[in-house]
Amino acid sequence: MSSLIDRILGLLYPRKCICCGERISDDEDLCKFCRHWIERIPTEKRCPECGLIKDHCQCSICAYHFVKVVAPFYNSGLAQRGFYRLKFGLRRHYAKFFAREMAKTVHSEFFGVTFDAVCYVPISRKHFRRRGFDQSKLLATEISKCLKTPLLQDAILCQFGGKTQHELSWKERFTAIRQKYRVGMDVKGRILLVDDIKTSGATLDECARELLFAGADEVYCVAALISDPKFDVTSEYTKEICAKS
Repeated sequence: MSSLIDRILGLLYPRKCICCGERISDDEDLCKFCRHWIERIPTEKRCPECGLIKDHCQCSICAYHFVKVVAPFYNSGLAQRGFYRLKFGLRRHYAKFFAREMAKTVHSEFFGVTFDAVCYVPISRKHFRRRGFDQSKLLATEISKCLKTPLLQDAILCQFGGKTQHELSWKERFTAIRQKYRVGMDVKGRILLVDDIKTSGATLDECARELLFAGADEVYCVAALISDPKFDVTSEYTKEICAKS
């Protein structure tokens, strides 16, 4: 009976590629074209600490509180389109695909590192009311399952909203983020901190600082996308196109 129901649902709601919307089989997330052309971040080209390509490395001007940050995709092209459909187009089920890719990246690039817990950077109440979900929480929930590591629910609290990070300059981000987050519980051991998009690293740095203050030994970070702070990649036009597609 369940098999028949699955077939009927498959006809009514066919599975589509998360990037382009083309119809695909039920066991896939991307069509052949997008699977081939989606731009992944090659390990050899990026700085292991700040996560950016080595030509744009920020480590000489920033002393982060986290140890390292990684992400499977650049914040551009097909990966950006698919993730913005999740974030702004309310396709929350896309989180499973990105979380699996993030977990694979953690396995390969943090090889040999074990984590005591997974936590995430929360969104503001205003954004939660608008979207009805927290994309970083969705990602962290799936990653904790993939890594078989406990998830710290609501460990980090967002105390106020203010301007979103992409509206600020690179320097303004580090100033505006201070005291925006706090950790509401005691934390121990090595923590994997999850965020959706890493640009300047200001948000991850502030959350890592609070986690260390709350008792964490070390903080490693993983994001779905990494973008270059020299470019504005999150335009209102992009959000609108992704929400409609």
